[in-house]
Amino acid sequence: MDKKNQLITSDILLFKNEENRYGHSQLKNFLSFLSSNGIRRPYKFAYIESEGPLIPKLSLRENIHLDSVQMSLSNTKEMELQNLLKKIGNEYLLELFTKINDLESKSSQVNDQTRKVAALIKGLIQEADYLFLERPEKHLSDDNLKLFVKALNYQSQTNGQVIFISSPSLLFWQGKVTKIITRGAKKEFLVTPVIKQPGTSLLPPDKLKNEESNVISLNFDKENLDKKAS
Repeated sequence: MDKKNQLITSDILLFKNEENRYGHSQLKNFLSFLSSNGIRRPYKFAYIESEGPLIPKLSLRENIHLDSVQMSLSNTKEMELQNLLKKIGNEYLLELFTKINDLESKSSQVNDQTRKVAALIKGLIQEADYLFLERPEKHLSDDNLKLFVKALNYQSQTNGQVIFISSPSLLFWQGKVTKIITRGAKKEFLVTPVIKQPGTSLLPPDKLKNEESNVISLNFDKENLDKKAS
């Protein structure tokens, strides 16, 4: 990988929404990008689809626990899950968790936003090196989306996870990512570092890591900027 395009642990990368152009699923694009840049398998990752699907017959609490704790703990109460979130240290994720009114509801019984919030929490608490997020903004209210972005930034800056986002909402994400990934004429991946404007960080200064230097700015094509996906 070119040195200026090398992944670092605080990276948040945005894929332009081009999977249909090449007939690839977005998960395949994520994995292909890692492989093409010489990152060896096995990949330790969490993948959250745009609709945030969960197991319908399990409660929201059981779904959130499923990939993160032993099955015996999935029968514990809400406090156990709160303690897990507190241990992670992501206060924004914990605040997002409090938005769920009834953890014992089956995922099939709640609205799209509640299910999506649960799915996002489920993904972010997994012990993963990479987070793959497909349209994470979908179904979220403005307030919940702000909280989620802060939680995501914390995971990147403090817990060192590399985050990949696929979304048609380029205008929304442009100030929140470090690199843009597109495809070249030969279907190769092209990575463009983005200069973040001063004051855009979502973390206190004492928690920020040093950013890479010598990055180039990105000029967005206004015709391709979509409104935030509903």
